Amino acid sequence: MVNVEDFGADHSVTKTIINPKDKPKETKATIELDKALTGRDLKDGEFSFELYEGATKLQTVTNKNGKVTFDPISYKEAGEHTYTVKEVVGNTPGITYDTTEKQVTVKVTQDGQALKADLVYPENKTFNNTYTAPQPAKAKISASKILEGAELKNGEFNFQLLDETGKVLQTKQNAADGTVTFDDISYSSEDAGKTFHYTIKEVIPESKTKGMTYDEGSIDATVTVTKDDASNTLKASVAYGDKKSFTNKLVTTSIPPTPPTVDKPELKLYSIQLHKVNQEGKALAGAVFGLFEADGTTPVANPYGEGQATATSSDEEGKKGLVTFIGLEAKDYVVKELTAPEGYQLSTDVIKVSTSELKAATNLVVDKGTVVNKPFTSIPPTPPTVDKPELKLYSIQLHKVNQEGKALVGAVFGLFEADGTTPVANPYGEGQATATSDANGLVTFTGLEAKDYVVRELTAPDGYQLSDEVIKIAASDLVASNNVVDKGNVVNKPFTSIPPTPPTVDKPELKLYNIQLHKVSEEGKGLLGAVFGLYEADGTTPVANPYGEGQATATSDENGLVTFIGFEAKDYVIKELTAPTGYQLLTNPITVSASDFTQAKDLVVDKGNVVNNKIPPYTPPYTPPYTPPTPPTTPPTTPSTPPTPSTDKPKGNQPSGKQSKEGKKQSLPSTGETVSAGFITAGLVLASAGSMLVAKKRHE
Repeated sequence: MVNVEDFGADHSVTKTIINPKDKPKETKATIELDKALTGRDLKDGEFSFELYEGATKLQTVTNKNGKVTFDPISYKEAGEHTYTVKEVVGNTPGITYDTTEKQVTVKVTQDGQALKADLVYPENKTFNNTYTAPQPAKAKISASKILEGAELKNGEFNFQLLDETGKVLQTKQNAADGTVTFDDISYSSEDAGKTFHYTIKEVIPESKTKGMTYDEGSIDATVTVTKDDASNTLKASVAYGDKKSFTNKLVTTSIPPTPPTVDKPELKLYSIQLHKVNQEGKALAGAVFGLFEADGTTPVANPYGEGQATATSSDEEGKKGLVTFIGLEAKDYVVKELTAPEGYQLSTDVIKVSTSELKAATNLVVDKGTVVNKPFTSIPPTPPTVDKPELKLYSIQLHKVNQEGKALVGAVFGLFEADGTTPVANPYGEGQATATSDANGLVTFTGLEAKDYVVRELTAPDGYQLSDEVIKIAASDLVASNNVVDKGNVVNKPFTSIPPTPPTVDKPELKLYNIQLHKVSEEGKGLLGAVFGLYEADGTTPVANPYGEGQATATSDENGLVTFIGFEAKDYVIKELTAPTGYQLLTNPITVSASDFTQAKDLVVDKGNVVNNKIPPYTPPYTPPYTPPTPPTTPPTTPSTPPTPSTDKPKGNQPSGKQSKEGKKQSLPSTGETVSAGFITAGLVLASAGSMLVAKKRHE
């Protein structure tokens, strides 16, 4: 461009024109790295990242879709740039931040009239944070039990905890102080912000206690789970509805002491009395008797109130143990005990009272004498003779019952040393010390020294599951007892059997299959009474009984056949829960695969024979054989004087021959006694040498 002022005096303009070098076109580079979070899902925008060139912070961004993406950077000339990316370390509870720094290099090169940017990333371009979930929160749900009219006993009533769907989660019994406590329920971080509703109900038994009114209401419990983000902790709070306890009432209708005025004064009214005592003749209070018609089954109505005429043995001074029925017409009656005094067995005596007895009674009172109760103790009348007369012998007893508290007969318990595995020898016979529950459920071990023991159930009563309870008895318990330690009730749960006919299902197209197997002995003989349980494929989760409550179980019949009926085609595991009497429990699980069902004939999968081995006989501890001295080859010319017999019992081994029970008992080491391995080895060497000498003489 030439302007007027550019002209000089000579009216000319001089301009120098320089052509600039062409500049290349600029380029851009976008730095992008990866973001990961271990322990939970990653949320967009929850972590921040900074981009530095040298000490200069260029940008700050947050994560999105698992990426850390910075804004594009422009370059106008060739060169190399090194950047550093850092994660901003925050203070979110439970998060462990990645503190590594990632170096990214951008190499800008010129390609003709254009620039090109190449990015070089580190080998690991991921920022990986870790989330640690808070510890689970636990809620303990409880209730209280009240019994009016009687003293509440430990384990007397059963209670169920149900979820919102009505599924039974736990079943517990009350303590003697009335508390009902369920096991803790755990809640995870996924439950935060949620509310859970539960219901507690008392189990009403099929066989109700006479005179007992049961509480059929329910207690509502609500658990609210909250999370404190500041401390990364969970909390489970329990709230209850208006009802917080269950109240049962026991009403025993007793006859009042004074007869009322009757409409017919000419009608004579009589009394029947008896005396409740123990085997030593000591009067017992608290026994309840019922009055029946002559048939022994029809209750006599209480003439002074509702229900049956009953009478309770008195606790009054001077009348203790006295049982009296009053205001009765002269006719035939039967009196039976309904409830025994605490700690005593129910009397089975049937006391008959005739019309003639009443009419002939002095002062209109018939006295039927004493009715004896036996205590829950079965110590043998004569303990065995022991080498140490000063050694005190004790007894251990317990009571076998079902969930309703009914006594169970036929449960076999074994006595073990404190380690829980070594059987205690039977002090009165051979094998292990065992005891079987009688008709009243009483189990008694007698004649025992004061030391630590363990009692375990070996065989459950018919129709019941084997108890896994380990009952421990300390030496101090025995020493502190009045000769007998009572370990209370041991409860067995019944098996829920599957009916033989499958039910109608909502999906008729769904095929239901049967699984069967055959329980046999080593000789191939069918075994009765083996109980098997059905489990999911993991081998631990019980399969629910499709026709009732509890686990699906099946029991072998007289031919050894075991059948599970009406199941879908999927993977299962079968395990033996109770072995037939006299046989060892099967330890190997039986697997059933879904493919077994597709190949099944007539919808039945047969798993063949399952063999049980017999329980081996009890082997007593090893006793070295007694080797008599070798007799002299030349008889003595003068008979030797026989030694005077000792009055003391031998302490070592008896000569060869059949040992007495006392001899066998003495061969066992006493408590604290040790048999030297050196003596046993020496005995074996001597016995071997003696045998070789005899063999040599026979050969010569």
